[in-house]
Amino acid sequence: MHSVTIARNILQSNSLGWLVRQLQGVPSGVDLNVDMSDLGFVNPVGLAVLTAFLKKHQRNGNRISIQDPRNQNVMDYINRVGFYDQIGVHREYPWQKHDPAGRFIELQNPGSEEEGERAVSDIVKILQHNSANLQGVLDGIEYAFYEIVNNVFHHAQSPVSGVLAAQFYTDEFRPGQGMLRVAGRVEIAVVDMGQGIYGSMSKRFSLSGNEEAIRKALKPRVTSRPEYNSGEGLFFTSEIIRENQGSMVIYSHDGGMKITADKMTYEPGAFWPGTIVWMQFQAERTLDLQALFNRFAPPDDDYNLIFD
Repeated sequence: MHSVTIARNILQSNSLGWLVRQLQGVPSGVDLNVDMSDLGFVNPVGLAVLTAFLKKHQRNGNRISIQDPRNQNVMDYINRVGFYDQIGVHREYPWQKHDPAGRFIELQNPGSEEEGERAVSDIVKILQHNSANLQGVLDGIEYAFYEIVNNVFHHAQSPVSGVLAAQFYTDEFRPGQGMLRVAGRVEIAVVDMGQGIYGSMSKRFSLSGNEEAIRKALKPRVTSRPEYNSGEGLFFTSEIIRENQGSMVIYSHDGGMKITADKMTYEPGAFWPGTIVWMQFQAERTLDLQALFNRFAPPDDDYNLIFD
């Protein structure tokens, strides 16, 4: 049996590369013990990445065992959001389960476009519940999110169909400072174990490598399957992130692109077979999505239909 240890605060977006490197070193044909006993903080993207990896490992016929977090709050959280349920490991949940609507979604592994659409609707409810400033643009945000989730079914060819997670926060962990109170934000993760952006895009375009593939995927009207998608999901979501002063990470194959309001930076990294999309929205910032669409859509286009 192979063992992998998840460090204390590793399931965070800023530790994504470390987590991918750890999982990259796991042999494909062995049973796996995951030691989470020191885990002290977890967020949606790290948990979604770990869940997708373990589900694929199980599909290859391998068994999974988990050493639970000693931190009871962390243990209760990963149990409540469905981590153990997703990987088929039984753990009793000691508390009454309240409706998560508006706070988080349980880890989702949609097996169809319809299930994906319902999951996206649940994610948008988190924004609806926590941000008065985004009320007028939720249809547009839902449109962009659904195109990203739709990619899993039409582009990714993922053996585990994709894992979705989302959470509203008013605090965050900072190394050396602990948990700090911050302005409200919504974090969203969409993770698959498929062919990756380069694997999908290279079937239609001549590309020099992974960085060019991700940059091209972030341009308008670019898709490897035009019969299914308009090619606007990643592009419009990245522009929404910029307008909102949030951030976005797209990690696929051997590197990731980080997008903020004023820059887009590619960093090489360990290999991930599919695609990880991590998004952070500032819940208290306003956003003029119609103006954004008008800026990029030609005059005769029909993007305004999503506001009807």
